[in-house]
Amino acid sequence: MEKVSDAQVRQATVFNDQAIQLWQKGKKNEAIELWELAVEKAPNVAETLHNLGSAYLYLGRIEDALRCFQEATENDPELVEAYAKIGNIYQQKGDISTANEYWNRALQIDPSCQEAITNLEQFNTNRYDPENIPEYETPDNNLSLSNKDSSLITSSNLTLGQKLVGGISTLLGREKNTKR
Repeated sequence: MEKVSDAQVRQATVFNDQAIQLWQKGKKNEAIELWELAVEKAPNVAETLHNLGSAYLYLGRIEDALRCFQEATENDPELVEAYAKIGNIYQQKGDISTANEYWNRALQIDPSCQEAITNLEQFNTNRYDPENIPEYETPDNNLSLSNKDSSLITSSNLTLGQKLVGGISTLLGREKNTKR
């Protein structure tokens, strides 16, 4: 990549500021043109790349947004918002594992990154929603639970972990509160 002069960076910064004003006035296409020009003048200014990526994301240009956010993080490895948005894009694409990696990267940089926290909480709530986990029942393989109180493992007041421990212990014929 060609060295960018201070004058080019200043010019890109002016274009970035003007693009923000245009965006706020609803002139989205004009704003994007200015951001693209700013990136052309100074392709290593992470803030401009991030803003252009955000505009692309807003307009549904997912691949363009992803490219901008990735370039922004290459130029500023501490740009938390870009990592969070990359995670959001991978979530939209259905690649939850990669999304989690980027959200966690954002939290490594800034443990208070609300966007990453919210997305990780939402993902984990959807993935481990206790309302979607069937209650334990007597298995069909003739293992009897007749000498155990099955209400211990089906109570709605128990956490998923308690249900699992209680259910496994019951199936194995162990007492629920066995000390190790």
